[in-house]
Amino acid sequence: MAKIELEVSGLMPSSPSINAYAIILIEKYGNRTLPMLIGVAEAQSIAIAIEKISYPRPLTHDLFVQLIKEIDIRIVEVLIYKYAEGIFYAYLVIEYNGKIKRIDARPSDCIAIALRANAPIFVYEYILDEVGNIFEDKYEINKNISEDDEGNAYDISQDLSLEKLKDMDPQFIKTRLEILSIEDLQLLLDKCIEGELYELASLIRDEISRREQK
Repeated sequence: MAKIELEVSGLMPSSPSINAYAIILIEKYGNRTLPMLIGVAEAQSIAIAIEKISYPRPLTHDLFVQLIKEIDIRIVEVLIYKYAEGIFYAYLVIEYNGKIKRIDARPSDCIAIALRANAPIFVYEYILDEVGNIFEDKYEINKNISEDDEGNAYDISQDLSLEKLKDMDPQFIKTRLEILSIEDLQLLLDKCIEGELYELASLIRDEISRREQK
């Protein structure tokens, strides 16, 4: 079956009623996109890989990539091979001792690993034909993602409960701060101080200070 290479175009919050994010995969040599719902933890991991944020200690996906490199396993590619009843299925394709093996895994985990290992992401063409969206050009896709981010800025700053903020990685939230207004940043800062989320509060103060110095 024909395969189409994809690239990660971006992440955006899903509906406030669903604790999930949408990752947008875009056809590398075309104008079709493949949106996919993923969990918050996986979205955090993917955002960290996209932004190339480094941690003092490796996270789970970082550890996995380091481990397989140590034992001479090469990540060949990610292949999204099935779509059924609203669920995507993927293989992590590896090479070990000259043999190619396919490991069934969640697409979100596969993508987080592929970004860290600089491995390509593919989808069978019939899946893209079935559920892909068509845009006029890649600029329009990125523009729409940016507009959606701005539209969800209120949700991030006001609609997230303290419990949700406590569960989210501060470094992941840091990647979202630049789309918020000063007013929304201040609201989020007040909420973090109220909930004693001092690490996140410090990041927000830094962002406010950075803008005030411009």
